[in-house]
Amino acid sequence: MLSTGNAAADRVLLALLTMQRESWEQGILGHALLDLGLDEAAVLVADAAVTRQRPDGRLGEPPGSVGAVNGAACGEVVRHAAQSTGDPRYAVALDAQLDWLTRRAPRAADGTLFHLLDGRQVWADTVYMVGAAAGADRARRAGRRAGGRAPGTAARQPHRPVRRPLAGGSTGTAG
Repeated sequence: MLSTGNAAADRVLLALLTMQRESWEQGILGHALLDLGLDEAAVLVADAAVTRQRPDGRLGEPPGSVGAVNGAACGEVVRHAAQSTGDPRYAVALDAQLDWLTRRAPRAADGTLFHLLDGRQVWADTVYMVGAAAGADRARRAGRRAGGRAPGTAARQPHRPVRRPLAGGSTGTAG
């Protein structure tokens, strides 16, 4: 069993790793694993997101899903897998997700992405979902410019969680 060194966190991690997840939950779990430094587990989460990728490019989506942007939450962990393993399957999957977001996902006339495939809804959640993929794309492009590497194979930049105060004055991690 993976261990964080904290019994409560380990119980939460065990629960997360043993349940079926939606794509956005998969992405959040991937971010948490990267924040905890559990890189090998993060690659397993990325592998599952790529395995469940829809033909249109949405990562981690089960058949019949109507989420237009939720799979993008898996972008950062898939980029990590591409960089850490060198397996081109991850870079190809990330490129397909980014192509979906930038060229084919449903949007309003002004370019605003709709959150769902079956309705013209704009959700605040979209910022989180798409932000993870956009950050993965920026990191991938920066690596390509710096070293001329193929997409998804840039040297890994350490994932650094942001520390900020929580209610009550304790410090928590937000990644």
